[in-house]
Amino acid sequence: MLYLLLALVFIAINVFAFLAFEFDKRAAMNGEWRIKESTLLAIAFLGGSSGALIGQQVLRHKTRKQPFRTYLIAIAVLHLALATMFIVSPDWTVNTLRGLLNPASQSIDPGP
Repeated sequence: MLYLLLALVFIAINVFAFLAFEFDKRAAMNGEWRIKESTLLAIAFLGGSSGALIGQQVLRHKTRKQPFRTYLIAIAVLHLALATMFIVSPDWTVNTLRGLLNPASQSIDPGP
């Protein structure tokens, strides 16, 4: 059940990222209010890197803009590395992320 929920959240954030790129592309073409680059990158960082990359390529939006392009690729590589770690060693990945997110929960052995 948890994996289904995670899959649905993953799909939703990536659809949202794609739609954000589409909205920004249309706004750029019509000279209207735009979405900040930092907001587009934040959406990608929060899990929407696939949708952002697909939107960038399909819509031909921000494909040459630097350093935006480099940042987006770096976010996608980070997500790919995290996904690979989770597939290869799910227990280690979950425990590591849990420790990073809540360092106080780690017990420190004071020794003898």
